[in-house]
Formats: sequence, structure tokens, C-alpha cells
Amino acid sequence: MNKTQSIKVDETYTPEMTVIISIYREAGFIWIRLNGVSELDYPKDKLEVIVNLLSKWTISL
Repeated sequence: MNKTQSIKVDETYTPEMTVIISIYREAGFIWIRLNGVSELDYPKDKLEVIVNLLSKWTISL
């Protein structure tokens, strides 16, 4: 006998997200990428941005 279960979903829940931007020999384009992220329709307090430059340095914003 199969039972169908109802799953409750909280439509107001917004998970935290991490955006990783990797830049290799394109440091001049970092502002274009960051601008794109800033235009996301997502709560800023739920968004973490990590920029990886040449895989030597990592900047967390």
C-alpha cells in the first residue's frame, strides 16, 4: 500500500550562497564580474563572494 506524504516547504526561506570568481590573467575584468554579482536579486546578507586571483591570493568580500 503506497501512501502519498505531503512535504511542507517554507517559501520564505532563503539559503546562504557563495559565489566564487576565479581570475587568471584577467585582473582588469574583476570589476565587471563583481558588478554582475552586485546586480543579483538576492539578499546581500545571505551572499558571500570569494575572488580567487591567479590561485595565489584569495580575497573574501
